[in-house]
Amino acid sequence: MESATNVAGIAEILKRTALVGFPRTDVAALSGSAWCQWLAETCGRQLPAAVADALTVGVFAKEDVVNVSEVRAFASDWIKSHVERNRAGKK
Repeated sequence: MESATNVAGIAEILKRTALVGFPRTDVAALSGSAWCQWLAETCGRQLPAAVADALTVGVFAKEDVVNVSEVRAFASDWIKSHVERNRAGKK
């Protein structure tokens, strides 16, 4: 996750990770609030409001408007938690 330096890069890593772990038909077309809802469902918790904002409109915003470290922390947690949930058979 350290290689992503902006929200767009983090969002891309999240999407690529999701496409590896879940059927393409479930993931590929998701964007905006539907994408955030899906991320919440697959990790078992709601996204912080700032992260949801960043992943919906923040990918188009200037860098100083978005807290990249908060988005990075959520993405890291999502990647870890979805792997653990998948291992437990809870897709």
